[in-house]
This record gives sequence, structure tokens and C-alpha cells, in this order.
Amino acid sequence: MGRTGRAGAAVVVAATAVLGVGGPPAAAAALPTLECTGETVQQFQGVVRGHVELRPGCALVGARVLGDVRVHPGAVPAEVLATRVDGSVTVLPGASATLGTVRVGGDVVLQDAGTLWAYVHVRGDLRGSAADVWVQGGTVRGAVTLSGAASVPQAALRVDDAVVDGAATFTGADVTVNRAYLAGGLVTEDASRVVVAESVVHGGVRVRDTSGEVHLGDLHEVSTGQGWQWVDDGRQERSAYAGRVVVERTGGSVTVAYVDVDGDLACTANAGPVTVATTATVTGARSGQCS
Repeated sequence: MGRTGRAGAAVVVAATAVLGVGGPPAAAAALPTLECTGETVQQFQGVVRGHVELRPGCALVGARVLGDVRVHPGAVPAEVLATRVDGSVTVLPGASATLGTVRVGGDVVLQDAGTLWAYVHVRGDLRGSAADVWVQGGTVRGAVTLSGAASVPQAALRVDDAVVDGAATFTGADVTVNRAYLAGGLVTEDASRVVVAESVVHGGVRVRDTSGEVHLGDLHEVSTGQGWQWVDDGRQERSAYAGRVVVERTGGSVTVAYVDVDGDLACTANAGPVTVATTATVTGARSGQCS
């Protein structure tokens, strides 16, 4: 996804006021299923009393959906903006979606989806697989469990400026956690690269079987004449990890810097060089390649 998502966030955040305070999901079983298309989109304004099948040509803007929303594949990502969904949102195989300032009473589920850009507040979990996920703000009260779509070698999973109350687990993709607060720990497995920048993590960090580089705290993202880049210029904010930090079986280099670890730091069976900078502090034991 392009950096234009930052501009999009500014637009949709302004619409937050139209969303009511989240309440419990409606009794979903009694609701009808409604087809939203380009021809019927005008009927999907205000309160929508049903489950919505979001077809190409339909967008939900400023609505209140009392049931679930299912996003179907189309030529461009489906848009759900400034909307409250009492049930869950499911992005079906091959479909892509933009969820801008959306409150979800249930889960957000990705079923081998294309792309997802989201500024979203989710009462349940964010889970599933996709080619490209960028959560750019908001909260997830449950867990985040995401994997890169198996058919996409360069899948990317990214969480920026968001709060996750449950465990965060990322599998099989380029993984970025930037300026986030993770209350339930962080686990990555089989990633192509891992960058955790200017973030707070409670519950420990475990990074396993990364084929490329692992960066814990040493980088931050800055705008340059060539776009946004990850740099180590000494201006990054410190990260904080509460719990045990384990990095194992990494194919590329491992760098730990500008981070305060309130627990142990263990590095084992990493093929590339491992660097723990003097800017990193560790209150517990350091072992293995991080000794």
C-alpha cells in the first residue's frame, strides 16, 4: 500500500463523531441479508437493518449496520467509511477493502483477501490472511492473528499507531509494527523481514524463523526526497518490551537498539550477525548470541 494512506487517515478521522459509542452486537439471527450494489447503494444509508453483502459498486458511508458485512471481490477496493457495524466484517477471497473510521462490534476476518487498509476500532479479533494489510490507527480489543496469503510471496502485514489488547501474531510475510502499543505480546513466525519500531510491547516478544533481517527498536521511518525510508539516525524514540525477548533461527542480521527490555533477552541459532547496541538496556539475563 502507498504512503497515501496517511492522508486518507486524516480525512476519515474527522468523521469519527458520526459514530455512536460501541454497544453489544444486535441479535444477528433475525436479520435479513441485503445485497448492496452500484444500483442499490442509495438504500444503504443511515440505519441498515440486516446483513450486508457488499458487491462491486457499493460503498457504505456514514451508515449503521445492525448485522454483518461481507466484502466481495471487485476491480477496486470496497469502501466502508465513517460507519458502525454491530456484527463482524469479512473480506472474502480475492476481495480488497478500505475501512476508514469504522467501528466493528464483532471481528474483522480476512479470507485470503487482497489488500486491507484500516483505521478501525474492533471489539473482537482481527484475523485471517491477505496479500497486504495496513492497520493505520485504531484499537483491537481482542487478538490480532494475521498471515500473508500463501499465493503472494511478497505479502506484507503492518500495524501503525494502533492499540492491540490481545496477543499479536504474524506469520509468513514482511512484518512491521510501528508506533504501536501491544498489550498481549508479539510473536512472528516465518517472516521475510521483521521491523518493530518505536513501540511498547507487554507480554514478551518472540521472533522465529525469519528469512531476512530483524530490527528491534533500531530504526524509525522518516520522509526523504525519495519517499519514506527506515533509518537509524539516533532520533528514534525508545521502545519498551515487558517480558522475555527471544530471537531464533534468523537468516539475516539481528539488531537490537534503543529499547528497554524488562526481562530476559535470548538469541539462538541465528545465521547472520547479531548486534545488541549500547543503547539497549536489559534488566534480566542475556544469553546465547545476545550475551
